[in-house]
Amino acid sequence: MRLNNTASIFNDSLLVCSTLSDSIVIENIRNKKIIFSKIINDDEAIRPQPVLDKNNLLYGVFSENKLSCFDIKNNVPKWTYNTEEKINVIKAVNDSLIVIGIRAFGLTVLNSQSGKPLYHLEESHSSLCNSSFIIQFTFDKEKLYVSDFQCHTVAAYDLKNGKKLWSYKSSLSGLSKLLVYKNFIFCGITGNPLKKEGKIVLLDKNNGSVLAEEDQAFDLITAPIVYQNKILYYTYTGALKEFDPEELKSKTLYQFNKENEICSTQLHLIQNDLYLEECELNIIKFNLQTKTIKKVTEKKKGLNAVYLSKNEVEFVY
Repeated sequence: MRLNNTASIFNDSLLVCSTLSDSIVIENIRNKKIIFSKIINDDEAIRPQPVLDKNNLLYGVFSENKLSCFDIKNNVPKWTYNTEEKINVIKAVNDSLIVIGIRAFGLTVLNSQSGKPLYHLEESHSSLCNSSFIIQFTFDKEKLYVSDFQCHTVAAYDLKNGKKLWSYKSSLSGLSKLLVYKNFIFCGITGNPLKKEGKIVLLDKNNGSVLAEEDQAFDLITAPIVYQNKILYYTYTGALKEFDPEELKSKTLYQFNKENEICSTQLHLIQNDLYLEECELNIIKFNLQTKTIKKVTEKKKGLNAVYLSKNEVEFVY
């Protein structure tokens, strides 16, 4: 299959993706069998990543401005929800809620079984706010955390009813990315790279208070991840950094150069190795214990996902 944009691996065995042949497909990557496939009737070139949850429910955009839910175990549709504008992102929360980001409209939270809307968080249209064309959000069991939304760098909402619990506004104007870890929210903010702006902030996820703050050239494209109780992130100056939430400080793990600078949207972690995509689309492996780099492949296809199969690392392009 030729994939459209992003793909995800569910339970280490199912590839969930949309394809360039205008279908949403679920494939068992262990035996290479297609277990679900349905045509998309939407002319959009970039579509939201379809999502599968633990209840065997698949959520995807199969036609314009519509979110559809399918029971893949019984191969039957369950419900469809019409939206005001294009859907940019879909996420399953706690196996009972679906959160969708709607272009220039905001966030809508749905009951995953019935498709009924529970509440809506409206996007601010003030010229003072950063653009949230693709809304960034994450969650835990109780709260929904949204970045660059309603003129706040980070805002926390009660998952049950959408009530705002707290908000944080950075002094630096720029887009941000979030990571929930233990009792913290890690937030990377990219300002103006021409002015060498950028920072990382560690917030208390209960009340939004600032626990630590550093000036760092945070790269907005690459999402941070957790490795051995440390937060790994990338900078637009080509540095792979490690932030320690206990010591509240960063250190550089590796400084990339122009020949091997990475352009990944994701740091793919397999055991002690990070798999990264260079700007020339070559795949490299960075060992986090030895701090060494090895070029894995010269194929220029665009990396979507990485998984382990029978002790062999496999790539999804």
